[in-house]
Amino acid sequence: MAVHPITTAASILHRSKKLVSKLNRKCNFGGNTGNNGHSSNKNNIQDPDYLCKQGETFLFGRDGEAKDEKKAFEYFQRASLLNHTKSQGLLAFCYEFGLGVEKDFKKAELNYIPSAKSGDGLSQARLAFLRRYGRPSVRIDRAEAEMWQQKVKEQEKDESAAVGWYSAAAAQNHARAQDKLGVCLQLGIGCEKDEESALHYFRLAAEQDHLAAMFHLANALEKGIGCEADPEGAIHWFEKAASAGCRISCDRLKRLLVRECLGHDSSGSIYLSGCYAAAA
Repeated sequence: MAVHPITTAASILHRSKKLVSKLNRKCNFGGNTGNNGHSSNKNNIQDPDYLCKQGETFLFGRDGEAKDEKKAFEYFQRASLLNHTKSQGLLAFCYEFGLGVEKDFKKAELNYIPSAKSGDGLSQARLAFLRRYGRPSVRIDRAEAEMWQQKVKEQEKDESAAVGWYSAAAAQNHARAQDKLGVCLQLGIGCEKDEESALHYFRLAAEQDHLAAMFHLANALEKGIGCEADPEGAIHWFEKAASAGCRISCDRLKRLLVRECLGHDSSGSIYLSGCYAAAA
C-alpha cells in the first residue's frame, strides 16, 4: 500500500521536532517557554548575562533547580567565551576550588587576571590571596597582592554574594572557606545569624588544621557560642592553635587555665601556683 507523500512528510516533521526538543533538553537550553509556547531561550544562548545567571542558579541550587556544579561550570565557560567579566571570575573560582571541574590553580590565575583588571571584586580578592600565599604553578608577589587588596577595599561590599561563594567552596571541604563562612554565620554578615552552623564550619576547618578556625572554635567553645560552654574543648583547641604559632591563642589559653584552676580549687596557693606554671 502506497504511503501518501504528505503523510510521510508530516511524520518526518513530527519526528524532527521531537528530536530537536530532546537535543535542546540535553543541552539545557530548551526549557522556559513563554505564553506563545515557543522557547524563550533560543536567543539567550548567546546572552552572557543569561548564561552567568544560569550558572549561579545551578551552582547554588536556586529557582527550584538542583545543585549541579558541572552544569554551572559549563554555563560560566560559555559566558566567558563571550567576554563576560563576572563569568570569567566565576570560572576561575570554579578552577580554584574544583567546582564542577578538576582543580587547576594555573587556569584559575589565568582567568582571574583579566577579570580582575576589568574591575571584578571577587577576582581581585582571590588574586590578592593567590599572589600573597601562592599555590602550585602560581607565583608569589607581595607587592601585587597589596595592589589587588587595595582595589578590593575600593569596591562596594556585597556581603551576601560573599557568603554564597564561601558556601560553595566550603561544600568542597575548603578549610579557609569553611572558616570564613563560620564567621559570617556567627556574626550574621550577609546572612541570617546561625551560631550552631557557625560552630559546625569552624570545627570542619579546625580539623583540617586551619589556624584561624582553631582559634574561632576554641573561642566559641569557651564562651558557649552555638553550644554549651566546653572549657576542656576550648583548652584543647587553644592549645593546638598556640602550638601552631597563634599568639592570641596562647594568651587566651593561659587565662583559661588559670580561671579553670581557680574555679575547681581555691584552697591553697600551692595548687594555684601549679596552675600558673602549667599556663606559662
